[in-house]
Amino acid sequence: IDLHQQPTKMVLITKLLTLALTAAATPIFRRDAVTVQDDINQNIAPAITTLGNDVAAFPANGLTGTVAIHTDFENLISVVNSATADINISESFDEDSGTTIISDVQAGTEYLEGILDAVKDQESTWSDFPGGTNLVLGDLQALNTAFDDFLDALTRKDPSSSGQIDFIKDSL
Repeated sequence: IDLHQQPTKMVLITKLLTLALTAAATPIFRRDAVTVQDDINQNIAPAITTLGNDVAAFPANGLTGTVAIHTDFENLISVVNSATADINISESFDEDSGTTIISDVQAGTEYLEGILDAVKDQESTWSDFPGGTNLVLGDLQALNTAFDDFLDALTRKDPSSSGQIDFIKDSL
C-alpha cells in the first residue's frame, strides 16, 4: 500500500461527497414561468370551465349535479394548490413573464367570478339536497384559501404585480 495515494483517495471521496450533498440539496425540478403559465392555462382554466359547465346545468341535474360540482371544486382546488407549489419553487419572474402570468390569471378569475355569482344565485336550491349548502360552503371556503395562497405566492415571485393581484383577490 502506497501511503501517498491514500490522502489522494480521501480527498477525492470528500469532493465526491460534497458534490453529491450539494446536488441533493438543490431542487432538481426547478419550476419557471413557463411551468406556471402551463399550470394556469392547461390545468386551472379547464378546471374552471368544467366547474362553470356543471354550475350552469344545476339545479336541473339534481343530486348528480351537486356531486359533480363538489368534485369540480375539489379538482380546481387541487390544481390551484399544485400551481402554488410550482410557483413556490420557481425563480422570481421577469417583467414579461409576470405580466403574461397576471394576464392569464385575470382571464381565468373573471370567468370564475361569474361562476361564483351563479353559485350564490343558486343558494336557495342547494338546501334542497341533503348537506348541499354545507358542502358548497366548505368548497367555497377551501377554494378561497387555495386562491389566496396562489395569489400570495405570485406576489412573492413578482412583487411589482401586487396591485393587480390585490385587485384579483378583491374580486373573488
